[in-house]
Amino acid sequence: MVQRIFPSSGNAQRGHRGGGKPAGRAVWRTHKKIAIGGSDAHTLESAGAAFTEVRGARNKEEFFRGLQHGAARVRAEAGSSTRLTSDVARVAHEMMCEERWTRILAPLALLIPIVVLSHCVAEQLFAQRWARRVIPAPQSRDRWRLIAPVDSAEDLA
Repeated sequence: MVQRIFPSSGNAQRGHRGGGKPAGRAVWRTHKKIAIGGSDAHTLESAGAAFTEVRGARNKEEFFRGLQHGAARVRAEAGSSTRLTSDVARVAHEMMCEERWTRILAPLALLIPIVVLSHCVAEQLFAQRWARRVIPAPQSRDRWRLIAPVDSAEDLA
């Protein structure tokens, strides 16, 4: 259900695909920017799930030249809110294993899914607000032009 509300759109953790969204591509073209994929993972299981690829680049000079010429491709393994919740719980678990005194916070772990979901909602609203400011609105079409004019009764007489 959450994936229907928050479809793939920046990083692999949240299921973002970088260059996959038309809105993102419009912003990059308008502002002459290039898409870069990267991961902000906090667990080894999620590290490297998003990256930037320049096919054929054999060294950093060729990689950066490919970026400048638009040959970069954003690659990302699909993430989900479930995966993000799992990673947050994993970090909390490791914290409790390393620092015994933090075990008193264990009951709060039940709130992790709610906190992650509310963060996803806030992030989506933030992205939508800025997208409206940055991406030009499409030209509205006059749908009535598609309908042929109707002759009035006076014209028919």
